Amino acid sequence: MGESELKPLDQESIQILLEIFGSTMSTGDGVDSIVYRAQHDYQLNLLDGLEQKGYLHKDNVGRYFITLYGLSILEDKKVEELFVRFEKLFSILRGHYNIMDPKIWTV
Repeated sequence: MGESELKPLDQESIQILLEIFGSTMSTGDGVDSIVYRAQHDYQLNLLDGLEQKGYLHKDNVGRYFITLYGLSILEDKKVEELFVRFEKLFSILRGHYNIMDPKIWTV
């Protein structure tokens, strides 16, 4: 399925992502997927779909995190601020990469 064929997320899916994003930002530790799924048992199909489509990631400890792909579809001030920080970090890393001695990359 091409990018132009992707269907926009419904409001309920967006709310799930925003809720998990908000919890993750406040704790820095993701959201316990077992607890979240138990509290939102009426949304299990949506949660599974968000994970299968790459909007949501469950790590090997069972915590939910929003993927970069998931963040990119959210329209939220805190998400926008996070992307500004990503851009600054990427710029710094690019600057350091450009000044590194290329000999260290050869074997």
